[in-house]
Amino acid sequence: ALMHGCRDPSIACLVLDSPFASLQQLARELVDEAQISIPKFAVGIALRMVRSSVKARANFDISRLETVKYAEECFIPALFGCAKNDNFIRAHHSQQIYDTYGGEKKLLTFDGDHNTSREGFFLHSASIF
Repeated sequence: ALMHGCRDPSIACLVLDSPFASLQQLARELVDEAQISIPKFAVGIALRMVRSSVKARANFDISRLETVKYAEECFIPALFGCAKNDNFIRAHHSQQIYDTYGGEKKLLTFDGDHNTSREGFFLHSASIF
């Protein structure tokens, strides 16, 4: 949404629930969290293989999924939300994008994890944003 939003001024606002700053950053963090002894170069090789496969099949380069790079160019009002105990896409991703975001913005944190149903206050905030 963020990557498209910076190119489409007709969008009234963005509601970004647990956005990731960079797919590569997220992948590396997930490997680190799994506490599996995989050398960093092997993770890099695996990411390049996935990138090549996606590029061949979908004509899309996953290395471009660095939403934080688009944030400073986006001026659409944005509501960011992240769960305090999200161990899939950690809250610092939302914070990282929020910190560089160019437009009007608000960041809400809530209890739970990545798959927890969102609390009423977040849903209400999103509906009136």
